[in-house]
Amino acid sequence: MISDQVEKAASYAGTIPLLKDVSAFLNTCDFAGIQAGRHDIGQSGCYALVFEYTTKDIADCIIEAHRKYIDMHVVLEGEENIAVGDLAGCQVGEFDDTRDYLPVASGELSCWKLKKGHFLVLYPHEAHATAVWIDQTPKSVKKMVIKIPIA
Repeated sequence: MISDQVEKAASYAGTIPLLKDVSAFLNTCDFAGIQAGRHDIGQSGCYALVFEYTTKDIADCIIEAHRKYIDMHVVLEGEENIAVGDLAGCQVGEFDDTRDYLPVASGELSCWKLKKGHFLVLYPHEAHATAVWIDQTPKSVKKMVIKIPIA
């Protein structure tokens, strides 16, 4: 897991080489004007998914993991908690290869507060639940999840 400010994303390109392309995209992106949906990032296989939703109790959130992509969560408006835990300590379901989706039934998760202008990178060994409310208060969030293929 990596957590930092969006403007510092390029400094992690040594760890995740495709972050160079992602950082260039982030530096030119109109966060306020970007529409919900999928946005391809260059020719690297990276893409961004933009969502708008209301945060909720963690009991109502889906816990998941991925095998083919690293997730980079970027909050564009609002703030949320993202619950994260080591997949090795979780109870998992059957992997859906088509959707790169591994359902997680339970596990020990810790919440990370993610606010506007910050990002959180999650690797395949990290289970996560997003859209978790802060202080038991539902809030509107606009977020981008950048999918970075694993080489």
